[in-house]
Amino acid sequence: LMLNKKTRRAGTAMSIGLAIAFIIVNLFLKVVIARPRPYVDQSSVFYQFWTLVGQHTESDKSFPSGHTNAAFATMIPLFLLGNKRWSWLALVFAFLMGISRIYLCVHFPSDVLGGALTGTFGGLLGVLIALKLPDKWYAWGFGQKKGRHEDVRLR
Repeated sequence: LMLNKKTRRAGTAMSIGLAIAFIIVNLFLKVVIARPRPYVDQSSVFYQFWTLVGQHTESDKSFPSGHTNAAFATMIPLFLLGNKRWSWLALVFAFLMGISRIYLCVHFPSDVLGGALTGTFGGLLGVLIALKLPDKWYAWGFGQKKGRHEDVRLR
C-alpha cells in the first residue's frame, strides 16, 4: 500500500500502527504479565484437545494475543483511511482473527480482547502520526513528470 500514491497514507499508518502495537505487546505486556496459554494446564480440556490434534506447545505467553493485536493495528488504519466502500471488510477480518485464536485454543477470550484493545490503540496512533506527516512525505514515487525531478534512465 505504501508504493501506490492513492493508498500511501493508509499504508504508512498501518506500518506505524503495527510497529507501535508490536512494541507494546511483544516487548512489554507479554513479558510483564507472562500469562500461560490455555493448553498448558495438563488437567484441562484444552490440553487434551491440543495433544489429540497433535500440536506442539508454544513457548511464548498468552496475554495479549499478538495475532489479534497485529490484525487490529493494521485494519483500524485501513478502515479509517481506506476506501469507505470496502474498508469495513478490514474490521471483519480483524474480528475473525480474534475468534480464530479462541477457536484454536491458543488464547483465552480475555487475551483476544486485550489484543484488540492494544491493536486498536496502536492503529489509532499510527493514523494520528500519518496524518501529521507533511504532504511531501507522500509525494515521492516512480514515474515522476519531467521538469519536477530529473528523469534518470539507464543507458
